Amino acid sequence: MTFETSYRECIINKFIFEKKNEMKKSILILSAFLMIISCQPNEKDQKTQGDNQNLIEIKAENLVSIELHIGGMTCTGCESTISSGLLSLHGVAEVSASHLDSNAIVLYDTSLVKIEDMKSMVEKKGYDFLGN
Repeated sequence: MTFETSYRECIINKFIFEKKNEMKKSILILSAFLMIISCQPNEKDQKTQGDNQNLIEIKAENLVSIELHIGGMTCTGCESTISSGLLSLHGVAEVSASHLDSNAIVLYDTSLVKIEDMKSMVEKKGYDFLGN
């Protein structure tokens, strides 16, 4: 092996190493972008607690607070999706979801909405209902 051959192989290896690092950076950036996009709530899920018109028909004597255990939430976008989905149910007054605690605290009227309805909504949004 001559000096010229060794030098040429060194240059080629350096080029390959640099291209691998560029690809790793690109993949990392693309993965982060896709994660951010996938956790954004849908436009139809933008309903907030202040917009909840169910409050007019909810009776204070029927209000109950419950903790739902939910799997699959990874970010605040997931929290928003769960909250808006549950708030769309007739009889749900407030929702506080936490991806860190994997739960949602729901204040609801027991005469208007059932836990099974909340379970169905959580699963419809693509998350795992782990119980209450």
